[in-house]
This record gives sequence, structure tokens and C-alpha cells, in this order.
Amino acid sequence: MSFAKLKPFLKRTNLLILNRNEALKLLISAGKSVKDSSLRALTFGLQELGPDTVAVTDSEKGAGYVDKSGNYYFSKAMGKKVVNTTGAGDAFGSSLLGGLILFKDPEKALKLGLLRSGLVVEHIGAHTGLLTMAQLKKRYHI
Repeated sequence: MSFAKLKPFLKRTNLLILNRNEALKLLISAGKSVKDSSLRALTFGLQELGPDTVAVTDSEKGAGYVDKSGNYYFSKAMGKKVVNTTGAGDAFGSSLLGGLILFKDPEKALKLGLLRSGLVVEHIGAHTGLLTMAQLKKRYHI
């Protein structure tokens, strides 16, 4: 989908979550320079397009997040052995949003998203490996 079609929606977006490739494609489609393709530059570049907050994932490297105030957060991936990536983006996105609501702390929310997506990629299937909050609290002291 082109930037022109997305533009009116981006200004109404509270949280935009994309992977590195999607972020690059959207920025290029918007006519933005991507000389600096670091996660930090990508998140800020996307935020300039209208969303309040932006998260960009970069598989095993981790994810970056910028909030409404322009504060940038980065967390490394949890170092899991990748078996299959099906469901990793969904696990990250839902857990990041849930963490923002639950913790009201972007750093904790980002780590929750990366932890849960890291657990999913260790297994075949989109749901295998997902743990409940009670299990996460017990095992990872969240």
C-alpha cells in the first residue's frame, strides 16, 4: 500500500508497529531519505509521518520505540534460538501494547514484547510458546 493511501490514517494512529523492512518501505514511499537506517532513525522518521508512538523491530537485534514526547527506548532481543518466525510480530505487538497499558512504562513494555515474541520463535506455530502473565511473572520475574 502506498503512503498516499496511508497518510490520512497515520495522523490518527496512536501506536504504529512495523518491522525494519516495512519501516524502510513506508519511509521511501513517503519520499523520506533513509541514509541512516538505524532503528532510532527509522522510529523518529516514522513518527514524523503522524503516529503518536512508533515501534520498529529488527528480528534478533531487538526493537526501538519512540513515545509521544520523543523519548527513545531500545531493547535487545532475548537471544532465543529461532525455529520459526510465524506469530512473532503478533506476539510482539500485542505484548508491547498490553505492557504499555499494564505497566505504563515503555521500557518494561518493550522488554515484554521482545520476551514473548522470543518465546514464540522457539517453536513451530503462532501460539506455541506463549506464556500467561502469571507464568511470565513466575519464570521471568516480570
